Amino acid sequence: MRYLFSLLSLLACLSVSAQIDPVIEIDYEAEAGYRDSVARHEGSSLHYQPHRCKNRYGHYGWVDKYHKVLIPFEYQELPEPISAFNPAKKNGKYGAIDASGKVVIPFKYSALSPYYQQRIVVCREGSEKVSAFDFEGRVIIQEGKLYNIWLFNDSTLAVQDFNRKDLKTYDLQGKPVKTWPYSHMLQFPSGRFRAYRDTVAGFSMVSMQGVLDPDGKVLIPLEYTGIEWEKGDWARVANYKTKTGGLFQISTQTLYPDKYYKVLPPDPLGNFTFWEGASWEQARAGLMDAQFKVIFPPTYKDIRFLDEKEHYTLHAGPSNRGDRRGVGNAEGQIVVDTVLVGFKPMVFERKIGQNERGQWIIEYDTLPFLIFEDILSGKYGLWHRQAGQLRPAAFDRFDGVSPTAYIQEKGDTSYLFHIDGRPLAGPYYRIWPGRVDGYLVARPTWIDEYILLDLEGRFIRKLESEPRLLADGIYVMSRYGDKKSGYGQVKEYGLFDRDLNPITGLIYEMEPHAMDGLNTRQKIRVLDREHPAGYGPWVGYMREGFEETFTLIDGTGKTFEIKAD
Repeated sequence: MRYLFSLLSLLACLSVSAQIDPVIEIDYEAEAGYRDSVARHEGSSLHYQPHRCKNRYGHYGWVDKYHKVLIPFEYQELPEPISAFNPAKKNGKYGAIDASGKVVIPFKYSALSPYYQQRIVVCREGSEKVSAFDFEGRVIIQEGKLYNIWLFNDSTLAVQDFNRKDLKTYDLQGKPVKTWPYSHMLQFPSGRFRAYRDTVAGFSMVSMQGVLDPDGKVLIPLEYTGIEWEKGDWARVANYKTKTGGLFQISTQTLYPDKYYKVLPPDPLGNFTFWEGASWEQARAGLMDAQFKVIFPPTYKDIRFLDEKEHYTLHAGPSNRGDRRGVGNAEGQIVVDTVLVGFKPMVFERKIGQNERGQWIIEYDTLPFLIFEDILSGKYGLWHRQAGQLRPAAFDRFDGVSPTAYIQEKGDTSYLFHIDGRPLAGPYYRIWPGRVDGYLVARPTWIDEYILLDLEGRFIRKLESEPRLLADGIYVMSRYGDKKSGYGQVKEYGLFDRDLNPITGLIYEMEPHAMDGLNTRQKIRVLDREHPAGYGPWVGYMREGFEETFTLIDGTGKTFEIKAD
């Protein structure tokens, strides 16, 4: 029994001594990436956002808002932001990964050409091997010894081999569509195709060009070395071998030779702007119709179509204040002499929402108004694309309100007019598009209170101040209260809704400011406070007093005060 106990003790000791401490494997690259992300972005607006980061070795990766490495730091090139398909570069070769870092296209290519709308990528390995994949990594065109693969049109790929005799097209799933007997083809915006056929001329290869319709019918024979443009029934072609060229009419298959320096495609009236001269510096512009009858002789720097009333801008050259432009009509008559500086379109902006960082997304658009200036008087006039000239150059300011209404100002008097000449509002000291969507603001005199108008000039209500947009549907207004300082009465501020009904009343002594362009989470992090539970997204803040107390205001008008560190 004593021997048995000794044997069991020995076996127990051996089993204990045989245990090996586990080896902890450390991913030093990931660890370095984490530390580098913290070091680079701890104090920036990227601290609480997933972001691309570059580590100390010069490689890119992707980390979450807490700097955890989501995509390892092993890429020489990596896009930002990360999407479902991301072309990247690794070890000197190109490939692609998805949003999780999974390899979709192997990293073996010298070049990638993604077509994002079609979700197709063309991959080239060296100078000969070309293939095409979809964004999920499925093969669309097998790798082969090919000259090129490109997007033939929105739904078709073109494949060209080194023989350059035929061109094959495939749909976006890789199914053959058609073989074309041309060496190369490109699509015009009109949907027609520029077709090339290689021919031997002497000791060199020449590509002759023509135009096809979408069904392959030849509209312009392949007899030209260059096609400058095609539009409607016309194209401008040239053959440098025969030193001929001109305007080609497709319906009659007729070439009208010309010696012009340049000709533009036909405008909406079917007329051509052309230039005569030996060089661009010497060339002068004229206008001719489709029968080549000259409307304006070539004496201008440029002539361009202006509006549906058949007007053209006549660019007469520079002055000491800018380029002089006048107005002519399609009959060749001068409507406004060339003493005007430009025709500037009215551009306006709309806030259409906010991005994930709380920044406004701005959409820009134009109204059918054009403003011009008289060089001699320095005054402004107004032009409308459908109605023609509305006002001569005799006013101080114009603002567009809608496609059919505008503000006119001269001296201390402003009106709101319809394009048919009817006054909609005024006279006022000033009218302007306010910061309230869909309304105008006016002041009868410079000392009067504000008036809110709709876009047709109708009175809405009186205001104590001009509303300022703070956030989507939230406005700030002020008034002078009972409190006084060494500088006089103190203003009080309040928040109002889209209809300018009070949310808070006039209770703040400092004006709330919009958080446009600021990262709200970063702002709260700087203040070392988490977002208070139950509060909506912050829309504004105020800074008060010498102790730097911040007042944050949320979307419902509640406030939360935080002392600055």
